[in-house]
Amino acid sequence: MPTFTRTYMNPHDWDNHPLRNQLENGIHICASSNMRTGISMAYQNYTNLCSINALMKELYPMWNSSELQLEQYLELSKWLQENKQLFPSKKLFDAFRTNTKGLVMLMRKLAESGVKPKDLKDTYTDMNLRGQSVSEKELMFLKIWTAVDNGSAGSYSYASYRHQLINKKLTIEDLNKALESLKAKDKHVPLPAEPVIFLHGFYFITPEQQFFLEQLKDSFTVIMFLYYEPKYERTFSFMRSFIQPKYGWEAIPYKNDSAAMTDHISDLFLRVYEDGNGTFKKGTQEVLSYSNFFEFIQDVIYPNYPTEKNSILKEFNIFTPNANEMNELLLNHYPEFDQKNRNFLSYPVGRFFSIIHEIYQDGQYRLTYDQLHELFASGWLYNRETRQNARNYTHDLKDIEAYVEQANTIDQLITLCENLRNQILFIHKRFPLPADASRMQKSTRSPFTKNSHFSMEMDRLNHIIKFLVEIKDICNELFESGQSGTKINLHFKKLEHLMNRRIGHVQQDFNKVEQKLVEDLRTRLSYIRSDTDLLYNDLHEAVSLYLSGKFDSKKEKLIRPFMEIDGEAFKQKNLDYDYKVYVSGLDELSLPLVAETIHWPLQRDTWIALGDRVPRIAYDYMRTDAKKYISRYLFYIMLRFISKDRLHLSWIRHFISQDERKSALYIRQLELPTINYTPPIQEKLYVQNRLLTEMVYSQDELESGYKTLLYNDFFAEYVQCPKRFYYSYLMQEYPVFRSEYTQIFLFTELVKISAKAANYDSKQLYRNLDPFFPQWITVKKRLEAENALNYAYKRTLQQNQVDENVYVSEIRKNFQFPGLKNGRREALFEQAVMQRHSIEEKLMTEQQVSLDATPGYHCRFCPHNDLCPSVTHGIDLKEDTDD
Repeated sequence: MPTFTRTYMNPHDWDNHPLRNQLENGIHICASSNMRTGISMAYQNYTNLCSINALMKELYPMWNSSELQLEQYLELSKWLQENKQLFPSKKLFDAFRTNTKGLVMLMRKLAESGVKPKDLKDTYTDMNLRGQSVSEKELMFLKIWTAVDNGSAGSYSYASYRHQLINKKLTIEDLNKALESLKAKDKHVPLPAEPVIFLHGFYFITPEQQFFLEQLKDSFTVIMFLYYEPKYERTFSFMRSFIQPKYGWEAIPYKNDSAAMTDHISDLFLRVYEDGNGTFKKGTQEVLSYSNFFEFIQDVIYPNYPTEKNSILKEFNIFTPNANEMNELLLNHYPEFDQKNRNFLSYPVGRFFSIIHEIYQDGQYRLTYDQLHELFASGWLYNRETRQNARNYTHDLKDIEAYVEQANTIDQLITLCENLRNQILFIHKRFPLPADASRMQKSTRSPFTKNSHFSMEMDRLNHIIKFLVEIKDICNELFESGQSGTKINLHFKKLEHLMNRRIGHVQQDFNKVEQKLVEDLRTRLSYIRSDTDLLYNDLHEAVSLYLSGKFDSKKEKLIRPFMEIDGEAFKQKNLDYDYKVYVSGLDELSLPLVAETIHWPLQRDTWIALGDRVPRIAYDYMRTDAKKYISRYLFYIMLRFISKDRLHLSWIRHFISQDERKSALYIRQLELPTINYTPPIQEKLYVQNRLLTEMVYSQDELESGYKTLLYNDFFAEYVQCPKRFYYSYLMQEYPVFRSEYTQIFLFTELVKISAKAANYDSKQLYRNLDPFFPQWITVKKRLEAENALNYAYKRTLQQNQVDENVYVSEIRKNFQFPGLKNGRREALFEQAVMQRHSIEEKLMTEQQVSLDATPGYHCRFCPHNDLCPSVTHGIDLKEDTDD
């Protein structure tokens, strides 16, 4: 069918273009979704508009599904694992294994570009004849691609897609059906029998687009419709290398442009490049400089995006040359801001299923404490027998963290927790409590009490053990014992069943966002039907990539690539409301646009040689060669069509931990005024107040617990730090120590008091205490015990009355304030006695009690230093003279 190339100089004046009638009745395929939106806004009578990505997704839905990409990843992983012997070295195998996803993406790109393994093989032959070297890894890639190109039996392979594009002639019915499916976004009317297709925004073309457009041109009349200003031929002429007869396009016609250059900032910008010997004139458009990405979020996205306080979505668009990196940061840190591109790993449901697959390692279920905590916090761990959700036991997990530190597998965790249960029962038997025991009695029950894990309630520890068994049962259900793998569809069907069984028990705790995510994931899992074999060892990486959205087809992102800004030119035509365009990333490393990376393991020379044999491949490196012209072209459009009051320019000085960046070359050439962003004063104050405001309790809130607080031992903590008192006795029954650092002090105190009480010899003492502290290696425990015995208590230990008819050894003070020197510890108790009346009066007579922190060196020994916002870490200051 005939193909034409036509141009226009004003995107707002198509109604006066010679092709206006054909434009109104044509099909409009745009290079980007932003171009589609722009044309739709400018010309509302145009009915059939779509982006090329959206159209291809509708025409070839299976190829563009993330489920197929997951299957392709798993198939390639399995092939690599089973063919290790084909690799010349382990180093080369590891390189390919590490880059499995990249290899899948490269083979997909080649298939989408119409390239066959034979084309690459012939390219290698061409290179050898020219004396060019082909690397070992390139030869290996050809071997891999040839082996997996046809896929497994019944699968939709790379070759299948390539064959479909080459041999299936597109019909008017295909286009009608696809556009009808997209009509939710754009109006659609039935197409005429012989429609004209207009292509917009293709100032460069990718090999994948060209392959599809070649099939389109075989069936329909196609007009390449380009924005082109002849007066800036030096800048705009880069398009001529893409649009030329060599690649099946009519050449861009040459025209004279009598329009004079003006003093508009856009003309000031390009005039120098066109004349070659002029000078830039100073512009007035301000450019903001942000210190980091989070300042940009604070200033740009927060004010424009719906929140609980502001439910109205303001019209705005963000563009940047660093769009991929910025969107990744946004999804990881603020997933709620980009609901179209949810990263399941940012939510509990995704983390739960990712970790379940991470646990399996070479036939064992390996589990770290951090992974265990995430499983508990996810809300998906539910015991049907007890009707308990593990999310309610995350605090208890913190209590046993130090005790289970050495555990590496689920079985080891279960064994340690069962041992802990037996040890607690032993301690309870040796140190019984009356049924009506006071808080003071409970807190001084035994020398073990201040260790968090030995103070756990038996019922809660039993629930933790049941949750650990539940995790093991889930793993046993998903991973067949004694097998190294299974079928892809069988495994994901198990995963789907697992979700369906648990959803009824856990969904009541989910918010609306989580509920929608879960339903989305359940639906997507049902699409995975490949019966190809997979290896269990490959699953975690594949599932993580799948859940993170790395396999998802391209969707509109909140932050758009700068290369899509040409669509903004159309939007300005009929704007009658507040609309803002933010262009960030205008730094020296990002603009002019950087070169595209070559697709590993192929080298640039190989890619160029492949382009000689398959011409459309040349589009890839042609775009890299044209990057400075493309950058000028886009920057000109931005300045030319977006009004100054709507345009907000910026760059980020420190982006992804890199050295400070200067503004982009174009900003400096135009001498645009730059301003460092300063957060509003009220926002700074809010952050400070949020961090420093102390807990304030009314008299009524303290009344109920008043009688249980009347112990000098408790008041000693108030003397050291009122905030510690608040955490110790108002937030819980009594404090316990969780950190390994403090538990070492408790261990040495236990050694000393045991030696005094029983007169054990050191070996016997060590043998008795050793099982109670499995978190430390033998050498560490022996050294600490031997050192403690050198300082064992020589004098008779005094018994102090701490409650009615209750006497406890004075050594209890060492367990209450481990780490402090004796003099400082005694001073706290003496001051508690002297200040008791004033403390009681302050707590019970003032209408509001402010429990302020008094941070200092003693913070390092505090049981709450992981909670307190006012904590001073030990590294921050030297030891106080009295500590």
